[in-house]
Amino acid sequence: MRYEDSPYLNQLAARNQSLASVEHDQSIKLASQEIERLRKQLTQGQALDKAEVVASLREAKGRMDLALFDLESLGQSHDFITAGKLRSEFAGLTIDLALLEAWHWARNKGLLSPDAPDHVSGLFVLGMGKLGGYDLNFSSDVDLIAFFDPQLMPIARHEGRVEVAGRMLKRMGNTLTDPLAEGANGAFVWRVDWRLRPDPSVNPLAIGFEAGLDYYFYHSAPWERLALAKARSMAGDIPVGERFLKELEPYIWKRNLDFVTLREISALKQTIHARHPSLGDERKRKWQHKGNRLRDWTGYNLKLGVGGIREIEFLVQAMQMVWGGREPRVRERHTLSAIAALVEEKHLSGSDADVLVHAYEFLRRSENAVQSYRNGQDHQIPKEEAQHKWLLSTVGALSEADYVANLSAHTRSVSKLFDSLLNFEGPADSQSLEAGFAFPEEIDTVENDIPAAVLSSRSLAIARSSRGKHAFERLKPRLLKIANRTSDPLAAAKVLHAFLAQLSPSSGYLETLERYPHVLETLARALLHAPNVALLAKQSPHMIDRLVAGEPGDLRQLFRDQAKSAGNKEVWLERLRRLVNEELFATYCRVLMGEIELDTAQNNLTRLAHAAIETQLREVLRDLGHDPDNDTELPLAVIAMGKLGMGRMAPLSDLDLILVNLQPQVLEDPRRAMSRFITGMTAQMKEGIAYEIDLRLRPNGRSGPPAVSLSAFEKHHESNAKTWEHLALSAGRILRLKPFGAGQQELQQAFARVLTRERHMDQFWADSARMWQRLIKHKLEKSQDDPAKERFDIKLRRGGLMAAEYLLSVETVAHAPRNPELLRHSHDDRWALLGRPNLGEAIAFWRRAQWAVRLLNLDKIDQPSREQIVLFLRITQCESLEVFDQMAQGWADQVAQAVDQALPRSLLPADLDNYAEHPVRWTDTGMFF
Repeated sequence: MRYEDSPYLNQLAARNQSLASVEHDQSIKLASQEIERLRKQLTQGQALDKAEVVASLREAKGRMDLALFDLESLGQSHDFITAGKLRSEFAGLTIDLALLEAWHWARNKGLLSPDAPDHVSGLFVLGMGKLGGYDLNFSSDVDLIAFFDPQLMPIARHEGRVEVAGRMLKRMGNTLTDPLAEGANGAFVWRVDWRLRPDPSVNPLAIGFEAGLDYYFYHSAPWERLALAKARSMAGDIPVGERFLKELEPYIWKRNLDFVTLREISALKQTIHARHPSLGDERKRKWQHKGNRLRDWTGYNLKLGVGGIREIEFLVQAMQMVWGGREPRVRERHTLSAIAALVEEKHLSGSDADVLVHAYEFLRRSENAVQSYRNGQDHQIPKEEAQHKWLLSTVGALSEADYVANLSAHTRSVSKLFDSLLNFEGPADSQSLEAGFAFPEEIDTVENDIPAAVLSSRSLAIARSSRGKHAFERLKPRLLKIANRTSDPLAAAKVLHAFLAQLSPSSGYLETLERYPHVLETLARALLHAPNVALLAKQSPHMIDRLVAGEPGDLRQLFRDQAKSAGNKEVWLERLRRLVNEELFATYCRVLMGEIELDTAQNNLTRLAHAAIETQLREVLRDLGHDPDNDTELPLAVIAMGKLGMGRMAPLSDLDLILVNLQPQVLEDPRRAMSRFITGMTAQMKEGIAYEIDLRLRPNGRSGPPAVSLSAFEKHHESNAKTWEHLALSAGRILRLKPFGAGQQELQQAFARVLTRERHMDQFWADSARMWQRLIKHKLEKSQDDPAKERFDIKLRRGGLMAAEYLLSVETVAHAPRNPELLRHSHDDRWALLGRPNLGEAIAFWRRAQWAVRLLNLDKIDQPSREQIVLFLRITQCESLEVFDQMAQGWADQVAQAVDQALPRSLLPADLDNYAEHPVRWTDTGMFF
């Protein structure tokens, strides 16, 4: 690249020939070293003349400009991404140095207290825009805002913090942009822009920490939230600035999905076009007058024009604003990194991402080429032939026609994406209202005029604003259509209206429901027909967001990310409940809509419980001084029992757990850890509880320690455990907690030895038969007091789910010593290995029925609606209630017969009432462990 073709670069190279003769990587290193030299002098108390600082900064900036231009423009590189990052990092060094110089000046002037440190304390500067996003242009402004913590900023007596901070910041700005020499090319380091600060027309350059928080949370405009998404603490007291941004996270990254943001960003872009003198009618013209020569594109604004850089940035930031509160992974400051994260989280298709990435690279390289010609803030295609030549050669275009073709194609593609994703007029998803909510033909569609007073915006807080009212009126026809499809339209309308009435006016949920009709259908199905699912939505309306979000990905990583960013324990515990409730709700709704099979639903709930247990346990250990991220293994292990151990979690299932202290020498007070763990999971908070916890299956039951040591676990099962404990253990499994170490492996081995060791079978069969008779007497007989409800009594009926699960436990323990492979298969699949696949089908049938009953609350209501019956039949895979009853009776008979054959009354001792159960007797006499 020939520098003489650029007035600015040619002047730089001519001013100091050495700059043009050094490799770009060496120049970058030398520039950074010069900044570090000046910083070291200041912090060591050496006086520096401001003119010396300004001159050194300018020379260093000249080195960087030439070096980074080479990096961006040489044929073998074209690496503007790396150049933008290096330019941004260098800008941070220079701004921090200029502020440090101003700090020392203020201290020498007596503006700071005599004991003020050598480093800046309490005052910090945030880099905004491309500076914050590590993506500075060749000739970017640096957008800055500043705040101070009055408790940490040491001001001299009789001085005001606002005034002193302002004087230091003004001096810093003058160091970076010398107003006396600004007219000459290269006479400044950076153009500093303070206009992004709160209320720039009335506020000083810096305001207090708390005042800043108050402004953003209660008085800011929508665009300021967008701006802060890229902000980073980069000068002055950087840790305090990072704390400030941490405090702002709930404002920047709203936990609820707020699709109002999309309309606000679209409106902001339209305002820019309306007010910018060169853009007034561009969106109307589009490309009607554009030809295939550069002169035809003269004046096109690469940054603000239709399909330009700003539309890419707005589009990406809009998607970040919508999803970033739920998914920290997408909170990337750099535009291209954010695009990659949105693709990874499945919020942006790969093809759309390619459009945005290629267009962004092309437009940014073009913008840098235009700006490097004179080091000006130019964003428009120039009109001079010399600049055309410079532009084409700098971006490496094969020809003018080739460049214009690419410019036209990229801007058209971006504009199309921007309009489709932000300027939506109709539903965002392709599923029609009819596609997702229609019931089978046996339910007649009822056409009925529901009184307008029922579905009215008058009593809805969410529809008080003009925007909310219009959104409700657009949504109302769909609500009426959904209600009219039910057997009781008036009652359905009341339910829907009652739910809408509890929504906050600022929530933006009407926008979401309008944009996603399928979400509206799914939500309505839960509200109208599934009381136990509706409770979650009524308790926490943000369940709407979860229906939009799609698959959660790695649940364990999601939980860890949310715990890490929570800030304090109370916030984390609310997030824990929110995450659990949202994933429960999403899975329940997908079952109701027929979108997933029951096996998938059970696996989802099992993975969810696993993630919640592991993350809460890690947070408890962290509170107690451990480091779960760096420990070789966790000191506590978890044995999952019951439904969780089976991998067959169902609606309303609690967690049966045994916790084992693997490292008593490390975790000396397991009671404290367990107390915090259980409280964290079970305490009632705004979002309810996470899970009910049951520890009664631990060694020695209620009287045993909440977390038993590994040696005590081994000893108990060798000498003291009863048969029923091993039956319960047969459905258990060790949760693989990260990190997974030798202690957990040893526990797994001990767990397997319990169930594969030979025992006296006469004792085993007698104990198993006796326990079965106790279950019949105390549970099964009580369940049959009301024969009318037997249809939906899935668990306790004769031959029902409890009988099937109990029999499988008995058969597992009986056969495991000779067939240890049983323990390596999932719980329900063991029937096939035992040669009884019919009982595997029976247990699968009962599980489907239990899900349907619990979701629809059928065991608690007298008369199910027709819609509930249809949903029940869909989930149980039956054609009619008569078919269900026939199948239920058939499977119940098979299970009951199998239980009677395995555990006949002849096995019971003669004096059953006085029979005393003893610890398990082993056939070998050696030590168990």
